[in-house]
Amino acid sequence: MVSALPLLAVACGLALSASSVVAAVAAAEGNRRRRQLARTIAIVAAVPLLALVTRPSAQPLVALAVVAALGGPQPLALALAGAAAVLAGLVPMAGVSSLALVLTGAAAALGAHALGRSAWSHLAAGRDGTWTSSVAGAGTCGLVLAVSGNDILRWDYVFASTRGRVDAGDAGLVLALALLSALGGALLLGADALAATDATVASPLARRLGRCALLLAAGFALIAAGLVLRVTGGPDGPPLSGARHAAALVAAAGLIACTVPALLAEGACGDALEEEQQATLLSRLVVVVTLLAVLAAGVEGWRRAGTYLTPLTQRLLSAALVGFAASETTRLRTLARALTLGALAVALLA
Repeated sequence: MVSALPLLAVACGLALSASSVVAAVAAAEGNRRRRQLARTIAIVAAVPLLALVTRPSAQPLVALAVVAALGGPQPLALALAGAAAVLAGLVPMAGVSSLALVLTGAAAALGAHALGRSAWSHLAAGRDGTWTSSVAGAGTCGLVLAVSGNDILRWDYVFASTRGRVDAGDAGLVLALALLSALGGALLLGADALAATDATVASPLARRLGRCALLLAAGFALIAAGLVLRVTGGPDGPPLSGARHAAALVAAAGLIACTVPALLAEGACGDALEEEQQATLLSRLVVVVTLLAVLAAGVEGWRRAGTYLTPLTQRLLSAALVGFAASETTRLRTLARALTLGALAVALLA
């Protein structure tokens, strides 16, 4: 049973990623039945992850995935939940239980919901989804570069193992293709958005090619995740770096997949004001949960190290301050919410 848990978690992660695509299509079409289908898929995929709560190192990631699934069919949150599920199944079994990290995972899920609703409010207000998809492509480029580093410039992928540094050219090739596709899609869509003045779309051809390039990047990212797992996996499973790389690639694929449907829709559905109000409410809830995590981290630090001022406490306090700004600011709210999610992710993974 124990050996089957990683495979189960990966399958749940892929199901959560699929639910994010269904949710994105449902949101673009305003289809309630598909939204309910996405919610059902997400909940069914999240329930088996509860078997991983016996692994202390997986508990924060399970909290992220479960809260993201229960919070509603929000595409961005479900895409990140898929990556968290994959990582939860691959992290080492050893570790120390931490209530602060579990609360951090829950806060990150709520932050993803807030950021997703904020972005959808932008689209529901009648603005085009080109910029959103272009940013998703740029974010994918950053994730692929974070996975491969400078090795991708040589179309290679190198990882450390008990055998020393091992080259995996097949994984490097697919990673390079994912990077080029994401970069091409981001540039094409960004150029189209910049060139558009009176019309929403300056060049239908550029928009179509950009969309196709992003879809290719999503596919390559998923293939690369599988290759990374294959080349880094061993008798005891992949090292933590390999697990993080695979989860990052799943997140990249989900990030693209949940932003492309907005390009296909004639107009985004939904109430912009309602979405923004929900995003503001969730942002304030993120601050509350993060402050509870700060309190828990301080208590845990005092009991284990004799000081409440631990690195985790400092990271969480910084995330809480950024989250407060994101919940109260009237300008650059989406950017502030993205920074809050990033700060929580750093606290969770570091």
